[in-house]
Amino acid sequence: MKEKLFDLVKSNLKNPRMYALLLALVVVFFLLFPYLDANIFYYKRINDRVEVLAKVSSLDYDSIEQNQTLKKEYERIMIEISNQPESMVSNILTKETSEAATIAKFVTGGLIFWIIAICCFFIKGFKNIGYKIFGFILFVIVGTIFGFIARSIPTVFNPLVNCIGFPVIQIIFVALLLTSNNKNPERNV
Repeated sequence: MKEKLFDLVKSNLKNPRMYALLLALVVVFFLLFPYLDANIFYYKRINDRVEVLAKVSSLDYDSIEQNQTLKKEYERIMIEISNQPESMVSNILTKETSEAATIAKFVTGGLIFWIIAICCFFIKGFKNIGYKIFGFILFVIVGTIFGFIARSIPTVFNPLVNCIGFPVIQIIFVALLLTSNNKNPERNV
């Protein structure tokens, strides 16, 4: 199975659609991860913490206190347990409550399309003003939709990651679409 997957990737290294598919899979994973974490992994973590609490509370603290090696190890374990929630993978994605960060994510999500909308008035291929207005309205709507999508994506570490990452992903995706081969082998028959 691994060999077939490796051969498939190796034979499609120059195919931009493969990179678009991988990018889409990463985005879908990041969108689904908070839901999987909240509905599946959360209960496993709680169960493990209850087990640890039961085991720690059953320790004889007087015998640990008498042995310096055991006492130091016990303190290190307690510090690690207290710091554990801060280092959880689920803390990578956070729900943004700052209004400024939400607005920034919205603006950066739609900015590329809004710039294209403004450029519609300067494109020489659109001879008719109706086409220019239609293109402007279309790209403003698409930019607004992408702005709402960017706003609804959970914040990854810091809102700046979203504000830079979402437009970069858009540019990569559009570049892959523009450079992809549209050659259909069945048409050559």
